[in-house]
Amino acid sequence: MKRPQRTPTKSTREELDFELMMDLERQKMDEIRKMRSHERVEVQVDIEVRPGNASDHAIAPIRATTNDVSAGGCAMISPVPLGVGDIYQLRFDRQKLDVPVVFARALRCRLLRENAFEIGLAFFTEISLGSATTPAKKNLLD
Repeated sequence: MKRPQRTPTKSTREELDFELMMDLERQKMDEIRKMRSHERVEVQVDIEVRPGNASDHAIAPIRATTNDVSAGGCAMISPVPLGVGDIYQLRFDRQKLDVPVVFARALRCRLLRENAFEIGLAFFTEISLGSATTPAKKNLLD
């Protein structure tokens, strides 16, 4: 037997509308950036991407370029897509960004144009960005 649904009263509907409007107001980009756990740094660094599995290391590495990097992840542009959910080994150009080899999971991959994919990765261990301190102007992982 189907239960009758309650129809919200005018005051309940107005309260809900007000709450929804306040929630939208809080969703401005500056507010969203404040909630991030790590500040992003806009830096273009060459990066070598290999599969995270040791048995797949014979596969030729993918050469990509970062758009931004944070202690917890990065966004990069790659000529080939990565598998979302897959794990990769990342080697940054140490002359531009002196961080060790890290393992990361691909969180998203978006086609920008032929042979250009925007990829968001989350590191398994946080990195220290050292001298790379220019805050990112454009957050591609949003």
